[in-house]
Amino acid sequence: MFARTTTVIARQPGIDRGIKYVKDVVMPALQNIPGFVGLSTLVDRATGRCIITSSWQSADSLRMSEGQVRGIRDRCGATFDAIETSVDQWEVAVMHRARPSEEPAGASVSWLEGDPATMGALIDAYRAAVPRLEQLPGFTSTSLLVDRRSGRAVSTVVYDAAAMAKARPHESAIRTAIADVAGAYVIEVAEFELAISQLRVPELV
Repeated sequence: MFARTTTVIARQPGIDRGIKYVKDVVMPALQNIPGFVGLSTLVDRATGRCIITSSWQSADSLRMSEGQVRGIRDRCGATFDAIETSVDQWEVAVMHRARPSEEPAGASVSWLEGDPATMGALIDAYRAAVPRLEQLPGFTSTSLLVDRRSGRAVSTVVYDAAAMAKARPHESAIRTAIADVAGAYVIEVAEFELAISQLRVPELV
């Protein structure tokens, strides 16, 4: 499984309009593209950062969809009233769902970077940590996206929103332990509202 993330820095009035556009226009359009699996959207209303992730059956379907997705992405950015837009492509290395997310739900997202040669060790460490993550208050799901060539990775842990603060210090300790195994660095950690949860990636642990 593979994924494309589009990160939009939106002006505040455009956020809710953009979320509605993704639900009503973007998702139906993507469903007509071969290899499309699902979509999720994370929103940080304080900074305007929104992360739209689409999942794809294979590296080929991800690559071949780019031409069709480009126009959709441009129109989506305009709807969000985007100041800035960036795109990344990933392999989905880990996906685990303990239960469906309740509304409201929040996500803790961590960006990591290390030696591409140790990416396998990072993935193995993350898989081994899934049972510990599953014990955190309010936990519903976790995923790890990786770029093996660059050594970059992004972890997402989804919680019932009310439990995120309780889980924060415990997740931090687990995240540090995972990074240490592979000699990776945690570049950034941020928290988001889970606005759309339809990624539909199967269990990968």
